Amino acid sequence: VKGGNGDRWDRSVCRSYQHARLRLVQSNIMPELAFKKVLKNQKIVQAIEALSESHLWIEDKSGQLLLATTASPVLTTASRYPIRVADKIVGWAIGAEKAEAISTLLSFLAQQELDQKELANALWEKNQEMSLFQDISTQITASLEVREVANLVIEEAGKIIPCTSGAIVLLNPYTDKLEVY
Repeated sequence: VKGGNGDRWDRSVCRSYQHARLRLVQSNIMPELAFKKVLKNQKIVQAIEALSESHLWIEDKSGQLLLATTASPVLTTASRYPIRVADKIVGWAIGAEKAEAISTLLSFLAQQELDQKELANALWEKNQEMSLFQDISTQITASLEVREVANLVIEEAGKIIPCTSGAIVLLNPYTDKLEVY
């Protein structure tokens, strides 16, 4: 696997990075990051401000103010509507008339952002698998020794599949017996 500067990376480093990315996607952090990324998009913020037409606050789940159309919402008429991503509350839309619709819109946009991240992660994983198969096929074509090829396949498979040992069993066409490599 080649790095950005052309250096060759160890597959175990790539596997560790891959597992860290997967844990991040599955954790509570990714939905929150997706939500905050949506609010960093100026066009979305401008659209929300135009849609709100009145007092609106957007807070993260801990109550930190992320966006306000006024200095403070009118508390007597304000309602809190959850912003959900991956079935987790990541924030609140607080306001009157259109706050519920805006919370639904932000939930949808943040979910789309999270889905894109998950798709990118899945594509990255498939790319790693394709790279592994390409490496194996290149090394296989360099050797015609069955034992050498079998050892190579076991070694490479052991880098992506947790195991303590492995073997390849092939049928010898001349003896009709199984041979373990």
